Amino acid sequence: AQLAGIDERILRDELSRGPRPLPVRPISTAPAESNGDPRLTPLEREALTLLLVDPLLADEQSGEPQLPLRDESARALWAAWRAVVAAPQGRPDLEAFVDSLDPATAALARDLLTSARARGVRADLETDREALRVVLLRLRKERVQERLADLQALISVGVRDDGDNDSDSNDISELERQFQALVGEREQLEQAINPAAVLAGQRRK
Repeated sequence: AQLAGIDERILRDELSRGPRPLPVRPISTAPAESNGDPRLTPLEREALTLLLVDPLLADEQSGEPQLPLRDESARALWAAWRAVVAAPQGRPDLEAFVDSLDPATAALARDLLTSARARGVRADLETDREALRVVLLRLRKERVQERLADLQALISVGVRDDGDNDSDSNDISELERQFQALVGEREQLEQAINPAAVLAGQRRK
């Protein structure tokens, strides 16, 4: 479920409907890359970098523990940093914070900070606030798009297997209702992203 980006409950329900799946080739546990976590998307990396580089921005987001981060290591890093910036002892020491993390989370934090320093990233609250707003909106849109893909697959299977069973028809109708609600949510996110996206396009031109 984690590898496919599908909710575990949905996957379990689907597998219970069909024949027993064939065994799959074991996945190698060797790391794919030595520099950074390859599971993080560029948007997740950008969000975490902004939050690490600018503690004031992170403090503003500390009331939002559930950022739209799918990767477990990204969520763990944000949870730890959120707790530090929300503490009352003043501006946190970033290096001391990184040293206090478990090895995997610390490695991710160091990779993000090294990349930020190489790009010459500096904290600027107003600029960072707008950049993070857009990144989080785009991340939420990604999560919605993933859920839409899951629902589309379930609806397709349901329509293909649907007979005269009223219960199955009701299930499909509910899935279609959820699908339409998510389409509306995606449109709202696109409208919220659009002004910044248009400006970025103009700058590129």
